[in-house]
Amino acid sequence: EVLHRAINLTFSEYKMPLWSLEKVKSTAHQSSREVFPILFGENWKEAQDCFYKNFTEYHLQELRTMPGALPLLDFLAKQGAKVGVV
Repeated sequence: EVLHRAINLTFSEYKMPLWSLEKVKSTAHQSSREVFPILFGENWKEAQDCFYKNFTEYHLQELRTMPGALPLLDFLAKQGAKVGVV
């Protein structure tokens, strides 16, 4: 997962122990504004910038279409439905 990769790259740059995928998933509901000050102390804003740089670098490489999404989008387009993809 991209989130897992990005946080561990950030931890590596700060010489911190890496997290398992399970640990990352258990904290993913928290925003970086909430958890980074706890993890990185006074350096949290720089660590946040590092994290987002890492995330941005890898997220498009890992992006995958959900199974069945393309046929559904084709069907909706043929029906004239206005849709957005997030």
